[in-house]
Amino acid sequence: MTHPYTQQPLDALMAAQTSVGMMLMAVLLLRPLRPRLATLLLAAAIWACVLSPVDQDFLRGLGFTVGPQHMLHLLKLSAGLATLAVLLTRRPWLIAVAVCGQAALWFLTDYIKGSDWGLAAAHVAFFGALIGAHWHAFDRPAASWGGSPPSLRGYVVDDLVLAGAATLAAALVSAVVLHRYTNSGDEWADTYQAAVFAKLRAYATVPRCASAFQSFWVFEHMGRQFAQYTPGWPLFMTPFVAARMAWLAGPASLGLLVAGSARLARRAAAGFAPGTLPPHASLVRAAGWFGGIATMLASTLLINGGSRYPHLFVAATFAWSVEALCEVATLGRARARQWGFGVVLGTSAALMLSARPGDGATLGVGLAVYCLYAIVRRRVGWRALVGATVAFAFWGGLTLVILHAQLGKWFQTGYSLTAALHPWASVTFSVPKPNEYTRVIPLETGSYCWWPLSPALGLAGLAALRGRARCLAPIFFFSCVPFLTFYVMAELGRSFDLGYGPRYQLPCVVPMAAGTGAVLATLWDTARRRFHAWSALRAGGPAALAIAAIVVGVVRIAPLVYPYNYADVKTHNRFHDALKAHPVHNAIVFAGGGLINTDPMDLTENLPLDLYPDQDVLVALDRSPDLVACVKDLYPTRRYYRALPGAEVTIVPY
Repeated sequence: MTHPYTQQPLDALMAAQTSVGMMLMAVLLLRPLRPRLATLLLAAAIWACVLSPVDQDFLRGLGFTVGPQHMLHLLKLSAGLATLAVLLTRRPWLIAVAVCGQAALWFLTDYIKGSDWGLAAAHVAFFGALIGAHWHAFDRPAASWGGSPPSLRGYVVDDLVLAGAATLAAALVSAVVLHRYTNSGDEWADTYQAAVFAKLRAYATVPRCASAFQSFWVFEHMGRQFAQYTPGWPLFMTPFVAARMAWLAGPASLGLLVAGSARLARRAAAGFAPGTLPPHASLVRAAGWFGGIATMLASTLLINGGSRYPHLFVAATFAWSVEALCEVATLGRARARQWGFGVVLGTSAALMLSARPGDGATLGVGLAVYCLYAIVRRRVGWRALVGATVAFAFWGGLTLVILHAQLGKWFQTGYSLTAALHPWASVTFSVPKPNEYTRVIPLETGSYCWWPLSPALGLAGLAALRGRARCLAPIFFFSCVPFLTFYVMAELGRSFDLGYGPRYQLPCVVPMAAGTGAVLATLWDTARRRFHAWSALRAGGPAALAIAAIVVGVVRIAPLVYPYNYADVKTHNRFHDALKAHPVHNAIVFAGGGLINTDPMDLTENLPLDLYPDQDVLVALDRSPDLVACVKDLYPTRRYYRALPGAEVTIVPY
């Protein structure tokens, strides 16, 4: 699947943008700006951005002449309205934030080209941050109750239910939308490497007639075969491959992400400033449910959860690394809890780095900064440090040993061979041109691919953090900024991408989930309680509007995204469908060009031949008569077939 991941991008964008506009209105209704004119101006700014992609057609229909810069001028106007609204509040630090934000947005509006929709999404995200900062300037809403600070323990059942529901949902998407197929050589390479690990080996051996069985991202080096990709994700996949359920690894990773997001959302909601009322336990629990469910409903997360790409696993390990770090940096934890979360921290951080080194190294910056701060402040006990260090050393050491066994060198990965085998895939870095920002910062496509998670709601929730929950903000900031900078500077993917939505930036959904869960929980908890000074409409209206926005957005986006994925997977896997329609056994099927919408080397999805010699059907590339003869000589007792391209792929005797 390629950018923009749907055949109706404007419809999908407007579905997401109108929904997030409704959500921000709900937040403003619960905590309006003062004076009332400020609220009206900020609401006007939000809806000017939301409607900016379609207002030109509306105005033309009324007979107005609209210039090519109309949308950009409207975005600048909306930023000015938001700043004016904040000026009326007379909050100096909030005014400073608004003025700096407006200056940055005006600069980006003039500089970035060909990404008007993305700029509109960026403006809405900034308005969400302003609303959250305004919330932070006041005491908590009346939904807060007195009493002792809420505990973050005792939600194991909630986490298990959310993780199980997310795993089941992604498994259904894998079966119904993706047919449990892979849709790229990337997914198969990780599956291949996991199959090698399932046999307790670091690599397979290169078979005879190797070029007939060559897979795109499975490399040959010194007589060894292994995937280009580093071991972290294949290690997680290994038990699923060993159980012949490789397709279930992705759904399980979504379950981990949803549980981790729920815990972070609770942590965000549990913070309170000294001298103010702590939130009620019901609000904290609701934050976990809302954060987890919002993560579970996002179309791109569900689709990636049904696939075998590693990006969702990286997001899950990032979420659990942040949660474990916050836990071990909290004073007064029991010894067993220090040991346990220390091990979780070390394991999650090591697997995140091992799965995708660039992602892990950049996301780890925020973790390292806050961990060092907590150590200096003596918030981390020696048990947690030892547990984290031992776990990180074990998984990191295992990764290094595997890579050394594959390549014969220390501190080298399969990526070091990419330049020689696939020069176009070499990773180089440069500053993007003004027209190249659409894909490297995917606010446009992310608006509908991530909904009901969104940068606007995430920033609103994180900007409103209080008390001990404020530790999340610097961790996310110092993690996501280097991470996004890495992908902004990387040239690969600027002009073309292949995958299920903006998958490279998926770890950024973790702070979105934490902030979204905290915001929705406040709306929900306010609606559930009775206040003498509030009418039922005043208390319950914002929550009702927010829930309606979520439902409307999800329902409108689903038919614009899932059928496109279904059709793309069906086109990619015409060959596999033909094999099912013409069942063959103990066979070699020769395949070539015209059968697939990517390279023919994506067809050869064979497990390692030396480790799995009894595979019923093998796929070989029909490259030359000599190679066909070599394969026949290697497997003299098998039947031979050829796959022929056409409107329908046919399987005929060779």
